[in-house]
Amino acid sequence: MADPVTQTRAVPVPPEGAVRAVLDHRVLMVDVDAVQVNFSRFFRWMDEGYSELLHRLGHPLSRILAEGAATPVVDARCNYRRPIGLDDVFTTMSWVGRVGAASYTVIHRFDDVHGAFAVGECRHVWITTADGRQSPAPVPDWLRDTGITRQEER
Repeated sequence: MADPVTQTRAVPVPPEGAVRAVLDHRVLMVDVDAVQVNFSRFFRWMDEGYSELLHRLGHPLSRILAEGAATPVVDARCNYRRPIGLDDVFTTMSWVGRVGAASYTVIHRFDDVHGAFAVGECRHVWITTADGRQSPAPVPDWLRDTGITRQEER
């Protein structure tokens, strides 16, 4: 019988034509605790997906930092729909979701052969780092164009 909890939660999908970073993984011994994958590994995999997404958008994090900007995470969460374990194979898919004036959300979906087993979300802010000071700045157009702006949600 299907688990009613995992069957009722909506699983996000990227908008048609969205730039996505897709990475394949295998659960290794370093990823698990005594029972299943340790929760902290999902945040590492989300970070890897985010880095790959920036590369696919033509703006790797090294370039962003060299240009005097940064994108710290101010909110991160992950919903674990069901466990996975040692030697399981899965894919992460990451894409830009909502985009505001100075912040944006990156969605991370984790799938194995049975479908989505976790969904994560990280909200980033765009800042400048000129003169060693951190100041909020508008999300650049190249990033804004990849997501759903607040006006489009209305």
